[in-house]
Amino acid sequence: MNPSVICNKILNSKLTFPSGINLRTKEFVTALLQKQPSKRLGSGQLGTKELCNHSYFRELDFDILERKKYSAPWKPEIKNELDTSNFDDYPFDKSVPLFKGKQDAFKDFGPLL
Repeated sequence: MNPSVICNKILNSKLTFPSGINLRTKEFVTALLQKQPSKRLGSGQLGTKELCNHSYFRELDFDILERKKYSAPWKPEIKNELDTSNFDDYPFDKSVPLFKGKQDAFKDFGPLL
């Protein structure tokens, strides 16, 4: 799509959300996507603290997060360091050319196909 068309749609279209998005999320995203940059959440004098103080993050303690003290809600089972079983299979894109430069950095990677 033409960049001018995209810019025009951003500036002139109304922000809409799919059904099922809760009000708190809508308010947060709407505050981030204000068309006037000076009104966007996080662009004021408090900077990123505005985001941290938003009700969207009311259950999150940023001090605990920064110290990495939260436990992950789910830890995938990993068989070994090369285990990719937690990722979906996808077809190899042959339209992307393989790197033909110096290969030394990749000597321990093993075969791709």
